[in-house]
Amino acid sequence: MAKLFCSLPGGADYEVELGARTLIGRHPGCDVQLLDEMVSKEHCEIVLRDGNRYIRDLGTTNGTRVNGVRLAGERRLDHLDEIGAGRMRLLFLDPEAALRRSSPGGPYRHPGRRLDHQAPPPAVRDHGDLPSLRRFYALVRMLSAEQDRGQLAADAAHGLLSLCDAEWAVLCERDSAGAFHELSRVGREQPPAATRPFPGLFDVVSSSRAPTFQMGQDRVLQLVMPLVHADRVCGVFWVGLPTSIEISAVVELLGTYGAFVGMALGAHAR
Repeated sequence: MAKLFCSLPGGADYEVELGARTLIGRHPGCDVQLLDEMVSKEHCEIVLRDGNRYIRDLGTTNGTRVNGVRLAGERRLDHLDEIGAGRMRLLFLDPEAALRRSSPGGPYRHPGRRLDHQAPPPAVRDHGDLPSLRRFYALVRMLSAEQDRGQLAADAAHGLLSLCDAEWAVLCERDSAGAFHELSRVGREQPPAATRPFPGLFDVVSSSRAPTFQMGQDRVLQLVMPLVHADRVCGVFWVGLPTSIEISAVVELLGTYGAFVGMALGAHAR
């Protein structure tokens, strides 16, 4: 079931399930009411068509943005897209659709789109600007509120790919005996199987509690980031990165994000 996660000022968060048509605006009759003078009475709508959700602006002055880009027409929404209306930020959640679109290229590659005609994404999303910070913390708050452990793991991995230009990400949990178990995997490219020798890096990270790198056989730079909770490594993010990426920015971003994910996983420990 597709939903909107609404993160409001003051920490008042809530979710809204989407119907065939969901109207968003300032008017009390809207399905999602946003109390912001910069939001129009009827600001935008999300409609269901052919199993996908599409958003369009309803001719507003201030416009509607998806992932910081102002809508020029209708656009299909993907899992964890951020919708901006006025000063409000909403996260679109549809993990089932993301899995349905999964292919050998992964759920974040859409064969129907002409990617060669689009500008390449930045190596790291600029998390220093205010909209990106809002999105980051809305994502963290959503993970903190998630009660289902499996959904938490899936959304944590999807969220990582929405924050940086990784090729793939695998989230693994570390049990009380020190063994690692895969919880979720996502990617623009197919992540490698979690077999040795690569997970030997996991033990190194558990001991050092510091991120570790290794060049994979496919020439993808592999980063293993520890997830620490209650003074123990409770898991790792195993991430494939293009060699052109700015490593220091990724480590800083994933270090902060990983700390929140570690706390969320620790709260759901078996």
